[in-house]
Amino acid sequence: MAQNKVITIIGLGTFGIALCKELAKSNDVYVIAIDKSEKQIEQIKEFVAQAIQMNSTEEDSFKDLPLNTIDTAIVAMATDIESSILTTAILKKNNISNIIARATSSIHASILQKVGATEVINVEADGGKRLASRLISPDIMEQVQISGELVLTELPLPRAFFGKKLIELNLRSKYNINVVCIKRKIHDIDRFDNPMVREEVLFPRPDDKLNEGDFLMVIGRNDDINILREL
Repeated sequence: MAQNKVITIIGLGTFGIALCKELAKSNDVYVIAIDKSEKQIEQIKEFVAQAIQMNSTEEDSFKDLPLNTIDTAIVAMATDIESSILTTAILKKNNISNIIARATSSIHASILQKVGATEVINVEADGGKRLASRLISPDIMEQVQISGELVLTELPLPRAFFGKKLIELNLRSKYNINVVCIKRKIHDIDRFDNPMVREEVLFPRPDDKLNEGDFLMVIGRNDDINILREL
């Protein structure tokens, strides 16, 4: 278990279950699902590494959890505002370094941040898949679902592509990936001769050479994009 990223999802509503199932598809993630409802635990237990029935608003309930191994805890309940706040506060008290919590309003979000949430989100069920992708692949930026399995996303240029031309890489044939644009940082000087960095967006041509530090905006399937990430 130590070699995997350990992610705990607390609250198994529509969003929590979608998130659990998506994260569980990755071999690099050990998923712990928690809910006070036996029915919800039964619904998810076959998909995750551990499914635990417990009341997350009671501090003593956390004593049997492997707290020192948890990389990220996600407080997935949102409509039960009191429970989400108490759960977040208990996680913070137990030194969980990365706590992501759902909010239903700006006031709810503000309270969650004050009691210990490191990130606050407000998404519905389909957002669970986007969050799962980001947790599994943190170096892939926010992505937009286009249709079915097709997504638009931004990722850092793989080291294997440094100095190569797009025509050499043949990304469409080899990886089923289409490059929409290239984002590049340009070191320049301003009108007062001070050094500055500006971002340039390039629309790809076959002879464009890719540089270290470039970002690619691509369209493709998540599985194919993840292959690029591993290069």
